[in-house]
Amino acid sequence: MIGNFILLPLVVSGLLMLVPDEPAIRLGVLLVLLMPRTDWCISFTHLGGGDTKLAIAFSPISLLLQITLLPVYLWVFLDENFVVTLAQSQMLTAFVGLILLPLCSAYLTEKSIEKNKDRRYLLDQLAWLPVPLLALVVFLSRQPRLVSS
Repeated sequence: MIGNFILLPLVVSGLLMLVPDEPAIRLGVLLVLLMPRTDWCISFTHLGGGDTKLAIAFSPISLLLQITLLPVYLWVFLDENFVVTLAQSQMLTAFVGLILLPLCSAYLTEKSIEKNKDRRYLLDQLAWLPVPLLALVVFLSRQPRLVSS
């Protein structure tokens, strides 16, 4: 927690001195550096011989802290007018669609499976799908786009 939520923002504040004074670029740098991916944290904990079970248990807490602290980080590191404009734009829609909706769906799925054990079989059969679907997304995003003239 000290590394993610105290030391990392201090390092990022120093790195922002090297970044052009363009709000969109600064926003991108802040989002990439201040919102570490929990799956990477778990993977690197495992590879480094750390306590993987503890890293997995800490992931939901880390995600909630990251979501909660993101507006604070943006307010501290960016121009106040840019933050207000950002908050009034599609940020709320993106938050609901990319974070809140999947989180609620996962919770409801878990509760549904707890109530009906027959659904566990279906979930077990579908559990392999994320890997090929992610591979498909990566493959499609790397394909050259044809531009008609």
